[in-house]
Formats: sequence, structure tokens, C-alpha cells
Amino acid sequence: MGIKFLQLLPLLCFLWGCAYEVGYQKRALLGNYKQVAIPVFENKSQITGPEKYFTSTLIKEFERIQTVNVTSKSKAPVFIKGSINEVTVEGLSPIQGGAEPFDRLPKEAALYSVYRIKVRLAIAVLRRDDQVVLWSENFNREKVYKAPQIESPIINSANAVYNESAIQSSLSEVADELMTDVYDRLTESF
Repeated sequence: MGIKFLQLLPLLCFLWGCAYEVGYQKRALLGNYKQVAIPVFENKSQITGPEKYFTSTLIKEFERIQTVNVTSKSKAPVFIKGSINEVTVEGLSPIQGGAEPFDRLPKEAALYSVYRIKVRLAIAVLRRDDQVVLWSENFNREKVYKAPQIESPIINSANAVYNESAIQSSLSEVADELMTDVYDRLTESF
């Protein structure tokens, strides 16, 4: 009797232990809507193209997890409005010309080897029929990336096209991180 009880004790503790659920918690969009539209985000920044990364990444997140069906704005009772309010790119740690080992550069020259990209965006869920805002929040994210370099690891000799490519790549990475956060906030505790 005592040995059987000791063998069943772990199972009993598991069954009566605590109220945690095994596995993932079922997520839902606020109001338990089953369909949502995600139109292209508005881009208010001076950088070209970030709206494509943020919009497509959020759509992919909803499709991947299949919480709700992403559909056209005319079919969905609610839609997610995204606005990219600001994207800034700033150079960090300038390399000054004239000093060792950069004595070949003009004294007035300053090259940046590292950049920071910052993104500010606003997300809102609106009811299609009356345009009432059901939920809204602002999000911020930044990423540091190394400037594109050609041949020499010390001096950045890449032109603006290479840096534009690095900016777009960084925006894609920021979109991946940020839209995961947006999805989590949109579907938590509703």
C-alpha cells in the first residue's frame, strides 16, 4: 500500500498541484474577432519603404499563429491601422581624419563605422463600421548596425548605395522584432 501510494504521489501532485495549463494559452484578438484587415502602414518618415516590412511582417505573424483570419478591409469587422511616425539613422563613433592610423584621410573628414536606426510607430485597432478606436499603443525600437565596409576593416569606403542596403536590412530586422511584440500585445489577455 505504501509503495503504491509513493508511486502515485507525483501524479497526484501534478493533477492537484497548481492551476497552470500545459502548453500554449489560447490567444484571441480583443473582442474575440475572427477576422481582421491589415492595410499597408502609413509611412510618415523620410526613409523610403519601411511600411512594406512592417505590414507584411505583421500579416505573416497572424498567418503563422492563425489566431484570426487576415482578410480584406471590406470583409473584416476590424482593421489594424499602423503608422510609422519616425525612422532616424544616426552615425555613432566617427573616425576623424588626420590622426593615426587615418592620416591619409583629410583632417576635416569624418567617417562613421557604426550607425543607429530608431523606429517609432503607432498601432491602432479600429472597428470598420464606425471607425471607433478599440485599442492603440505606441512602439519604439532601435538597432545598431555596422557600416558597410569594402576591403579594409578599419576604413569604411562604401558609398551611399551600400548604406541604403544596410538601412533596409536593419529595418527588416527591426520589423521582425517589433511586429512580434505588436502581435503579442494585440492578442494578450483578451
